[in-house]
Amino acid sequence: MPISSHAILPYVVSEFEAQKPETILDLGIGNGIFGAMVYNYADIFLGKMPCLIGVEAWGDYKGPLWDCYDHVFVTPIEDYEIMEKWDMIVMLDVLEHWNREDGRKQLARFKAALNPGGVFIVSTPAIFCKQGAYKGNPYEEHKSLWTPEAFDKAGFVPVRKPRLSILGECMLIYKFKQEEK
Repeated sequence: MPISSHAILPYVVSEFEAQKPETILDLGIGNGIFGAMVYNYADIFLGKMPCLIGVEAWGDYKGPLWDCYDHVFVTPIEDYEIMEKWDMIVMLDVLEHWNREDGRKQLARFKAALNPGGVFIVSTPAIFCKQGAYKGNPYEEHKSLWTPEAFDKAGFVPVRKPRLSILGECMLIYKFKQEEK
């Protein structure tokens, strides 16, 4: 679906505040709620808007919140050409839409796209939730389940312990922090 669980937003806001990124890449922006969050808090945490770029495979999700982004590339994430390094990358409720092998490739690809000291935040359901296309969007199909062990193996650490949200979902939120040079 074009939104992420509201339960993850406080953790992402805390990481945004701690990181104070000047450049942000949002992978799978859906309706753009993360961009609106950045727009809302940037003045408080940074005193200015960071460069905020989004990638979304399904152009039909475009709505008013997309205006919070400097640019949105309408292309599948796996086809997005990385041309620069980022202070923060977020992939919220996207990983489960690939099989495990393709997901691992994307995690590695975007970890390599971080600036020194940059952070990559990923959220995904902690239980497999069968989901097919949503409003005609085939990219919404759930294809994999990710475990804490899979994130550990990929070099990610938990942002918080999994817990049941008010919507009845259990989310994993992990981050990878690039070493400072």
